[in-house]
Parts: sequence; structure tokens; C-alpha cells
Amino acid sequence: NKQGDTTTTMGVAYNNTGTTHVNAGRFKIIGGGTSNGAFNVAGGAVLDFNSGTHNLNAASITGAGMTEISGLNAYTFVNLNGGTLSTALLLSGGNLQGADHTLDGPVTWTGGIIRGAASTTVASTLAISGANGKTLGAGRVLNIGDTTWSGNTAANNGTIVFTGASLNSSGTWTDANAFDSYVQSYSGTNAFNNAGTFNKQNATTTTMDVVYNNTGTTHVNAGRFKIIG
Repeated sequence: NKQGDTTTTMGVAYNNTGTTHVNAGRFKIIGGGTSNGAFNVAGGAVLDFNSGTHNLNAASITGAGMTEISGLNAYTFVNLNGGTLSTALLLSGGNLQGADHTLDGPVTWTGGIIRGAASTTVASTLAISGANGKTLGAGRVLNIGDTTWSGNTAANNGTIVFTGASLNSSGTWTDANAFDSYVQSYSGTNAFNNAGTFNKQNATTTTMDVVYNNTGTTHVNAGRFKIIG
């Protein structure tokens, strides 16, 4: 039981086959570990996978709080292999990978990498935000519904970089960036598959450098939507 509005840092491998309650504050795990047990994160609390390799094998992460994957991309690896993740998720750094999995709560992606030859399905909303780059690669298939892409602070920062991946959008994708934005094909075979509604907002240029397959509806409400993939 993690109590108190403080940060507890776990610097050794944390193997959870029982139940971990994060009742308040932040529980930051930097030593990696393997878990097939349960995490319960109370409202206002954070379970933070900050460094190391974390193997979550059919683990359960529930509660009204937040799960965060953070830290440097070179040092944080979360292998989410099935299980249940129903808290809100903040991906601010590191790598989200592993076998096919579904994220049941709302997801905010401000940095880091989603990667590996399997699928990540966002069952709730996705907010892609901020100036940091985000990478989707290594064979990952990202399935999303309603998504807002916003918050870049200068032309083409906050770029979404594809390194051999595909994105399947079945909801409403809203490009609300205040500056020019870029979806980059850096390496590999990549695709942005729109089966829902793509809304380009604001008097800016959005450059789609990956293959854009549109079986839904694309609205260019303002600015320029430049497809070069």
C-alpha cells in the first residue's frame, strides 16, 4: 500500500504477483521487473514506469488514477502482454511494446515510442499533444478512435515519425495544431489508414509523408493538407 502524497522510488526489480495499491502520490519503478498480478491506482495517484524493462504479463492495472510510461527512450521498456489497463495512460517517454493489447482508458501521448510487431488498440480517446516527437515503428499497428493532435509550439515540432508501422483511424481525427505539422515516413513501409473522419483545422500546413489511404471522409477546413507519401 503506497500512502501519502509523495513519490516512492523503487530502484530494484519489482516483481508483482500479488496486489499493489497506489493510494496516493507517485509510485516510480526504475528497476524493471515482471508482473502478472494487480495494480490499483486511486484517483489522483500515479503508477510510473520510469526506467528499466517491465514485463507486464496479463497484469491488471485498474482504478481512477493514472499510469505513466516515462523516462528516456533508451532506458524505459514496457512490454504490455495482454491483461487489463483501464486507468488513464500518459505516454511521455520510453517504449510501449509487447504483444497485442488494448488500452481501455483515455490515452495521452506527449513523447516516446510505440513499437513492435503486434497491435496497440486505444478503446477510449487519444490525445497526441506537445512539442516532443513521437515514434510509431518496428511493425506496430496502432488502432484508434477519436483522436486530437494538438499543442505543437513551432513549425513541425511534435512530429509523428513512422519507422515501419501503420495507423488505423476509425473515429474522428482532429488536427488542431497551431503551427505547421508533419507526419514523417522515416524508414520502412508505413500507412495512415483513415476509415473515419479526418479534420484538418487551422490556417497551417499539415504534411502527410506516409501513404494516406482514405476510405472515410477527409475535411480540409482550413490551411493546406499536403500528401506526399
